[in-house]
Amino acid sequence: MIGVGYFNPLFLYGLAAVSLPIIIHLLLKKRRKRLLFSTLRFLKIATRENARRNRIKQWLLLMLRMAIVGLIIFAFARPFFRRQALAGIGPGAKEVVFLVDRSFSMAARSEVGGTKFERGLSYAADLLGELGTDDRAAVVAFDESAELVHAMTADFGALRAAFGRIEPGAHATNVSAALAYAQELFDSTDARSSSARQKAIFLVSDLQASGLGELRELELQPGVVLEVPDLTQPVANAAVVRLEAVGDELLSGEPFIVQAAVRNFSMQRRSAEATLTVAGKAVGTQQVHVGASGAAAVEFEHVIDEPGVHGASVSIDVDDALAIDNEAFVALDVRRPLRVLCVNGTPSEIPYFRETHYLETALNPYRFGGEPGTTIFAPRVIEPGELASQRLAGYDAVVLANVDYVDVAAVAALEAYVRAGGGLLVFTGDRVSLIQYNRDLYKDGEGLLPARLEPPTGSLLDVSEFRQITNFVEDHYIFESFVDPAEGDLSVPRFQRIHRLGAIDEETATALAFFSDGRPALVEKRFGRGHVLLVPTSADADWNDMPKRKVYLPFVHRTVGYLCGAEALSRIEPALLVGEPVPLPPGITTVLGPDGRAIEPADPTVLRETDVPGLYRLRFEEAPDQSIAVNVDPVESDLRCVSVAEFRELVSPEAQQLAKAGLSGEDPRDRNEIWRYVFVALLVFLLAETWLASRTHA
Repeated sequence: MIGVGYFNPLFLYGLAAVSLPIIIHLLLKKRRKRLLFSTLRFLKIATRENARRNRIKQWLLLMLRMAIVGLIIFAFARPFFRRQALAGIGPGAKEVVFLVDRSFSMAARSEVGGTKFERGLSYAADLLGELGTDDRAAVVAFDESAELVHAMTADFGALRAAFGRIEPGAHATNVSAALAYAQELFDSTDARSSSARQKAIFLVSDLQASGLGELRELELQPGVVLEVPDLTQPVANAAVVRLEAVGDELLSGEPFIVQAAVRNFSMQRRSAEATLTVAGKAVGTQQVHVGASGAAAVEFEHVIDEPGVHGASVSIDVDDALAIDNEAFVALDVRRPLRVLCVNGTPSEIPYFRETHYLETALNPYRFGGEPGTTIFAPRVIEPGELASQRLAGYDAVVLANVDYVDVAAVAALEAYVRAGGGLLVFTGDRVSLIQYNRDLYKDGEGLLPARLEPPTGSLLDVSEFRQITNFVEDHYIFESFVDPAEGDLSVPRFQRIHRLGAIDEETATALAFFSDGRPALVEKRFGRGHVLLVPTSADADWNDMPKRKVYLPFVHRTVGYLCGAEALSRIEPALLVGEPVPLPPGITTVLGPDGRAIEPADPTVLRETDVPGLYRLRFEEAPDQSIAVNVDPVESDLRCVSVAEFRELVSPEAQQLAKAGLSGEDPRDRNEIWRYVFVALLVFLLAETWLASRTHA
């Protein structure tokens, strides 16, 4: 079966120019004049015959000239003959699987009109019209995965309705997985009814280069014909491919940078207006200029006063083929600074000699004004005599660093603070008063300390005598990140001097880490609603070299963070890709999609219904709302496609043989161009017009 196509169909609009000869004829038409002559009967007869002959000649010239204009336009449209789909597999009953690509690249607007998806469905509908009463077909929609829309049937009306239920979504593409699914569909049909049928796969896809998958590993079944209409016309696109907040921590009331990367997937320089939106309000715009096939970064500075997880997006206003990737989303985890009160047991005018020097630096590495940056910890250092007068409720954790004496009022304040849910970290050292600590802080197990302090052991003179941390509770929040030594090896620091600890009451206290000699290195006690941690060595480098090791900073952050509330430091994903599952924290009452409608998750612990890009809102019973950002895969925004011929070279040898035989697809080799014959006809018509226009009669 033969069909006609055009390489340049837009030229066909020029057929309106066929009317030009008629318009010229009407404008230049001679008006008949009435003249008075004497009676000349024979002259009148001769004139009538000439007029009739000239009228016929003029009509012929008009039609020739109209045909010449039409043939010129027809030739520039470059017509060609092509076989209709599946004509190459010959007569007989057929079994066809329609594979319809519903990835978001199929929504790209084509230069010839409509979207690639609409054109592809039009091809599929044409093929469906060619099938006979003995043929059967099935419809499969695919993106990253394949879904059976309608099983194998001879009800073509139902198949057309199935086409209407498919729309481009927001997922990426995997063509090879879809082809494998189609072959499994052939295998799953009734063997007796399908064995005699000729099998064909009709692939409606833009053949996006990034979405082909493992085509070289795909082996088409013998006898399966693969048909591929040509939807690979190049189109221009731009996209926001990355959006993130710059910096380790976003703190309430502090300015931070939101950075977006804009990618230009065309060969021309593009300009666009980028807009930052936070909590539904546009808060900044900038112009961004991107070179051909290049990328550019655009930055916005913003301040959020309220802590919480806030949704934000950056969109670009640009005329391109796709709209879905012109906006990217991010969840901004804005936190209030965690206030840590550090009690310095070794006061000094020189910061380096303070007991809390290394501790302060670990909590806030940017405190000396070197590299710019932010940290969630806001440490404040005081001397022991100031402790009793402090309002401890305003702090998230308190650290005693080698404090020699804690007076009774300070002890009472610390007990009330921890009992109400506060966190206390105690480092020992050479200034600690064992008598006072055991009497007022340990209190025979009733006080804050988790164990009795005993005289220290170890020598600072003999460098060969040291201990190491060799064992710890791996599933505890403090140590879970140190299970992999690559993340921080706790066995590297050397401890030359430590305080020995008395027996630990397992009902009230727990040893979380141990030195190589078996002595406890970190002990925890639950006191009221709060926690107390005891480290039986110094916070500085007097008794150990841990502050000079890389592991010191993460250890301090995990330890102090745990006392401040481990969940306060837990991370959320700033952005996920469409379709990725999201763990749901407890206490959620409602999940709202990007359109504002409520979602009922099939699994109350995991949100898997993330098929639409945008900001998902989580509402809690007793906590502020949170946002989850879901973006399209930026790989799918690159609309570069392989040609049908290149696609055939990537599939199995069977498909290559079919391609060479001319049995599949819209390969240019299957097109018989006829524009040359149109020019031959045009030449003939021009010669005929010239001869007729110059012919005269006596």
